[in-house]
Parts: sequence; C-alpha cells; structure tokens
Amino acid sequence: MSELPKRLVVDTVLFISYLRDDELSDRAEIVINRALTKETFLLASSEMYDDLITAYRTGGYKPNEIREILLDLRAIPHEVVPTTLNIAILAMDLYSRYGGSRRLHYFDAFHVATASTIGEPLITSDKFILENSKNLGIKTIDLKEIN
Repeated sequence: MSELPKRLVVDTVLFISYLRDDELSDRAEIVINRALTKETFLLASSEMYDDLITAYRTGGYKPNEIREILLDLRAIPHEVVPTTLNIAILAMDLYSRYGGSRRLHYFDAFHVATASTIGEPLITSDKFILENSKNLGIKTIDLKEIN
C-alpha cells in the first residue's frame, strides 16, 4: 500500500513501534512522516495513552522512563478523540462480543469503537481486528503492508 487516507485512527502499536524501533518501526515511520508533512492526519482514542503506558509498564519501564516517552509523543502530530459515553458503551459491547484471549483486547475495543464512531479507518497490525473488521464495523489498514 502506498497511499494512506487523509485521516485515520491509530492503534497504539503505531506509536510503540515507532518509539521502540521494533520490526514494524520502518512502516510506522512512513506513517509518522506522512503526518509530519500533513499528508495524513492521525487521530487517537484518548484511551491510547493508558494503553501505551500499560504496555511500557508491563515491559518493565520505570515511571520516569515512561514520562520521557510521553514527552517524545509531543513531536508526533496527532489529535485525541475523547472517549465519549457512546464510544465507551460501544467499546464494552464489542469487548463483550469479541473479547478474549487471541481476540479483541480491552484497549483495542476503544480504538475500534472510536474508528467506528467517527467513521475513519483504523491502522493496526492486530490480526484479529484485521480479519474481523467487517464484523467490527470498521475499515482497517494493515500497518505491515505500508511501504
């Protein structure tokens, strides 16, 4: 995939991959660079910050290290979509229906609900979301296919 839509909702993996320099960091960098040049506008669920912090805490990072990572996020253009009551209800409906091991994760339910509510595609590498996007009511973009 060479073209990205003008607006898209980002899964936390985009920021984690970009900041951690993992196997998807080169693809995440392409998306971030398109945001920096204003070709693509990134939207994130307000739950994304908690998701990111939880991922780093689980990875053994100390609070001051996580704080530095959060400060680094300021350089990445993105707009936060607040979790409204309707988004939270939809997230819990989705999680009740599709949640579980190797299925829809708790935080991902908020990313999906946000994308569904605002009608923008979700960029993710999550296999369950990508394979079940129609049932989840969203369009998806596979981060692994960005080039």
